Amino acid sequence: MNKLREAGNRMLFWGALLLFVWAGYELSVRYDTLSKSTYTVFLMSRDLNASLFDVLFKYHYYEALKLPLFLLVYVIFALFVFFFRGRPRIGYASIPISLLLIWSSFDARVFFSRSLWEMLKLLPLLLIISGSLINLIFYYYVRKRRREMAASLPAEGRRFQ
Repeated sequence: MNKLREAGNRMLFWGALLLFVWAGYELSVRYDTLSKSTYTVFLMSRDLNASLFDVLFKYHYYEALKLPLFLLVYVIFALFVFFFRGRPRIGYASIPISLLLIWSSFDARVFFSRSLWEMLKLLPLLLIISGSLINLIFYYYVRKRRREMAASLPAEGRRFQ
């Protein structure tokens, strides 16, 4: 049973690491677009004597910021899973967040995509989901076994637990 828990922790480790590397790479690639669009927004706000928010929303420059912010959420989530992977109850947060990220990033079209690259982007999130499920199952199984063992001990043996 200990190997099952190790497998869950390894899946979480590799899933978080792959997600961090992939999202970090994508974010670094998008840095050029992000820097050019922010410079343009600053110049427009200075020339028009308007606030940054007016320029962002009036001229739809927030569209250029959506993807980098989304990738930043991926990086933060990967770090969250990476640092808290030893705790079995991390699955309560990581499973719904992973499913939400899958749904929002691909709009459920990835399952019908012909591109292998699109399918490979799901691998880190699927590893996180499966590792979290294994850890949750293992956690509840061990907890149940401990309760059964504690109930079966004689009264004088319970004082050492």
